[in-house]
Amino acid sequence: MSTRAQQARLGMFLVGFLVLLLGGLVFIAGSQFWERKAHYEVHFTESVAGLEVGAPIKVNGVSVGRVESVNLDPENLDRVIVKVACDGAIRFHRDAAAVVQLAGITGLKFIEVNPGTQSQPVIEEGGVIPEGASDMEVW
Repeated sequence: MSTRAQQARLGMFLVGFLVLLLGGLVFIAGSQFWERKAHYEVHFTESVAGLEVGAPIKVNGVSVGRVESVNLDPENLDRVIVKVACDGAIRFHRDAAAVVQLAGITGLKFIEVNPGTQSQPVIEEGGVIPEGASDMEVW
């Protein structure tokens, strides 16, 4: 049988553990929650088979964001609308180009974006990043 003092210590330990656990989760989730994200669309006319929600968006091989959704355009079924969220500090210019690339031998895909030239106007947040010419065939 446990004494009242042992039960009180166990209760305090459990409450302390839960507070630390919840605090850690809020800290981790909050750090991503407070990051400013810029949202864009990319309209692809080629197949994006293998491109999944959560796939990385890369600039010069560095991950700068994630794919948020992949959907067919209801007005034009030959076009796929990919919504992406990127680091808010990254700016894409009008001559930017996005292509779907293969990530190693896994068959998973990601979007590689050439951000364009500094002399060109910036694409406003919520705008469309143009599709680039793909250097691979999608089966």
